[in-house]
Amino acid sequence: MISLSKNPGGCLLHIDMFLYTYRTFFLLFIILLINSCNKQENPDVAPAIQLIADSGYIGNSTSVSPGTLMNFKLDFKEGSEKLTNFYIEVTDLNHLSKRYFDTAMYVSNLLWTGSFYKSPDSFESWDFIIRDRQGGSSSVLIQILADTNAVYLPLLLLEGVEMGAQNNVENGSFFSFNSQLVYFPPEAKQNQEIIDLVYYYGEDEWTIASPGANIEDGVFSENVSPVNWEIRNTTRFIKTGLTQADFNNAQNDSILIANYVDADGKRKAKNLTSGDIYVFKNQQNRLGMFKVNSVSGTDAGCLEIDLKIQSEQK
Repeated sequence: MISLSKNPGGCLLHIDMFLYTYRTFFLLFIILLINSCNKQENPDVAPAIQLIADSGYIGNSTSVSPGTLMNFKLDFKEGSEKLTNFYIEVTDLNHLSKRYFDTAMYVSNLLWTGSFYKSPDSFESWDFIIRDRQGGSSSVLIQILADTNAVYLPLLLLEGVEMGAQNNVENGSFFSFNSQLVYFPPEAKQNQEIIDLVYYYGEDEWTIASPGANIEDGVFSENVSPVNWEIRNTTRFIKTGLTQADFNNAQNDSILIANYVDADGKRKAKNLTSGDIYVFKNQQNRLGMFKVNSVSGTDAGCLEIDLKIQSEQK
């Protein structure tokens, strides 16, 4: 015996639910299909980078004398996303790479210029890389060889330069390569455009830095502190393994070129002690080195150094 349903509308309800579900899935399919088509029609566009070969700038692979200041100009433009990171990777003949420059940003377009010294390495691959917010990137690669007909510059010797820490009343804390003079804080502020070195005693004890460094709060009075200057020149330092004989025998800037690498420069020479030898590059891209003869005292103490700097810029 066959039993019939007492609810004849149940079949219609079942069919309606089936049609609703079908239509819903069909609609979702159409939406996904449209989105897929849109993505194919509007694919992600990588950022653009161009190395500009203007007068005075390197725009292609070339040969350069070691120690020569190399100028670069690059133009960046966004693709699908904002530009967020630019860096430079330099690789030598032994496939050892160093990051010479790395900066963050959030821009649509940028015209960038930068300067670096040619190292003594016979071969270098310079890779300029721009990245965007979604990780998209573009790059331009050039090769720079060392010109074997290099001409080195003579060095200027400045002996027995005495600098006092921040509370020393007999010796100033600031030094200028241009004037070759030591300044007390008020005088240094008045001549801030030529100040290259600052000596003080702080959290890293005996320290040589420059106005552009992150000098700790309270080291100098707020009204004369270089952290508040309008012009804050930055000098970068690298501690070397050179000996006193190396320093004394240096006659030209070949020793500076061999020991200063832009990627390794720091804004402070810290925890100084007698016999330390540092190479440095100032804001005007002038190379030099100093040897610590003596340090004494703390925040009212004194430092004596010998300096050798390029007689002129290449």
